[in-house]
Amino acid sequence: MDLFKKLQLEMAIKEQRSILPEFLQLCQVTATQMKMYYDSLRQAGFTNEQAMDLLSYHGVDVGRMSHMDKGGNQND
Repeated sequence: MDLFKKLQLEMAIKEQRSILPEFLQLCQVTATQMKMYYDSLRQAGFTNEQAMDLLSYHGVDVGRMSHMDKGGNQND
């Protein structure tokens, strides 16, 4: 590996390590959101399998909200 690439990689690793506490918080929030969505689907009458399928498909982007800010459409 050339010296420049090695240095870039070392810097990237250092940066990733520095944000681990924030990343852990993000993971916890994401897990909470996913559990809330799953529970809401179950309360709405979806089966366990249907709720898991929808959760797998949507993740935390329920209703494809992230596409609304970008002017996206259903084909994005």
